[in-house]
Amino acid sequence: MNALGKRIKELRESRQWRQVDLGQRLGVTGSAVTQWERGQRVPDPATLQRIADLFGVSVDYLLGRTESAPTQSRLYLFGAVSDGKTAMTRSVLRELRERAGLTVAELAQRSGVPESRVTAYERGEEEYTGYDLVRLATTLNVSASYLAGKSDDPTIKTQLPPELEQLVDEIQKGGWTVEDVRTALRLLELARGRDRVKNQP
Repeated sequence: MNALGKRIKELRESRQWRQVDLGQRLGVTGSAVTQWERGQRVPDPATLQRIADLFGVSVDYLLGRTESAPTQSRLYLFGAVSDGKTAMTRSVLRELRERAGLTVAELAQRSGVPESRVTAYERGEEEYTGYDLVRLATTLNVSASYLAGKSDDPTIKTQLPPELEQLVDEIQKGGWTVEDVRTALRLLELARGRDRVKNQP
């Protein structure tokens, strides 16, 4: 197993994901992940960057060029790898809740997220759903990206409705690029234009 395969496997296991789980998040098959981990194949540069972004590490870290551990800011909820074992880091959700002086029950009531899920998120037992992430972030007055560990900046820059936040999440999980989305919107506009022409008297 090469350095890349070893790092991917360690990071995947730190989140208790199967190879197929990681594959789904990256838009590839579980067998592709298996081949990466065994050193039989190497992800293309775009996929390599997506893997690094997903785990909050640098491409250099994945390739074994640096021994720097994953940045804690990116792994608030899921933990970091230490000697092949998962060392859970303190949840940013818990820190924010405590800073706000709220109990789990109070945060659940204010956000509308069930108490059992708030507890599971704090313990790192579950990943946020897009809707819960937005509701909790809004209640705690931070950006969803900050709460999810994808940004070090807690400032809310935009307030997307939960439906749009979920759509953005689905687009990212599907591996769509900005250009893919623009192309899809252009095609939709073309289709709508044709429908308008057909429906004119």
